[in-house]
Amino acid sequence: MARITNFARSTLLMLVAGIALLIVMVGSSLWLVNANNDYSREILQLRTIRAHVLNMLTSMQDAETGQRGYLLSRDEKYLEPYNEAMARLPDIRPKLRESLSDNPVLAAKLPELDKLTDAKIEETNRTLALAENGDFDGAISLLRTDSGLRYMDEIRDILSTYQTTVDDRLRIIVSEQIDIARILQWLT
Repeated sequence: MARITNFARSTLLMLVAGIALLIVMVGSSLWLVNANNDYSREILQLRTIRAHVLNMLTSMQDAETGQRGYLLSRDEKYLEPYNEAMARLPDIRPKLRESLSDNPVLAAKLPELDKLTDAKIEETNRTLALAENGDFDGAISLLRTDSGLRYMDEIRDILSTYQTTVDDRLRIIVSEQIDIARILQWLT
């Protein structure tokens, strides 16, 4: 009878140890899956920021391309990229602002970006207005002050900082997701 009791005790002990191990494995797996879901949500946010940054940069470059093409050629067909960019920017700017709202470090540069964007648009509009009124020499003179070039350089710097910050974070997340996948694979 003592042998059965010892057997029952050791069987019960093994059963309890197995259940405890199973609970640890399931709990760890659930935690890892939840961490992976958090990373996936952050990746979506970062990719959204990245898309809006690229849309903003493309639109500003299109506006500048249209401005310079028109001033050089005096052909209104070169204004098409400018006109398209001006139509897109009122939609792009708030989307960029909204996508950065959860990131105070990046959002801190938005007032400066807005000021530079407004200044570049104003410079572009002034040169085009002069040209449309027949004062191409005045428009070229304004262009040669390089104020628009300085605005674009600063806009590119800010947008480049956004993109670099986002890309760096994406690399970290991907690395951490790979680590989580390895751990999850080991646990199961």
